[in-house]
Amino acid sequence: MKKILFVCSGNTCRSPMAEAVFNDSAEREGVDAHASSAGLFTRDGLAYSDNSAAVLKDEGIELSGSSRQITESMVKESGAVFGLTSSIASSLIAAFPKYADKIYYFPVEVADPFGGDIVEYKRALGEIKDGIGRIIAALKDGKI
Repeated sequence: MKKILFVCSGNTCRSPMAEAVFNDSAEREGVDAHASSAGLFTRDGLAYSDNSAAVLKDEGIELSGSSRQITESMVKESGAVFGLTSSIASSLIAAFPKYADKIYYFPVEVADPFGGDIVEYKRALGEIKDGIGRIIAALKDGKI
């Protein structure tokens, strides 16, 4: 099973949504992969955003867990690591240069909805779903 890691800044909004959407999509589409998530600038144990859970619930996807600070072992154990923005992906490459070959830019630049209203979270979720669709297709084609 391929391990996928999604990374954003705080691991309370975007990357947990990407993790949940990916795992739901991979299961429905029969892709042998599982995702987790982490943040560059967070600490372990922070609650996920209520708005992240709400927009996912509208899609029939449950969100559970709490934030995790990125570690080298997480990157090492993952088959592919996606930064939810180009700057996050660049920061990951700078922080973990020996794993640069498996760090990718998320296919869609996802702005941080943190502190925004539900409309901001729905926009972010739409961008995440688009990017996840592209990642699932690349996994099916053996490109990742």
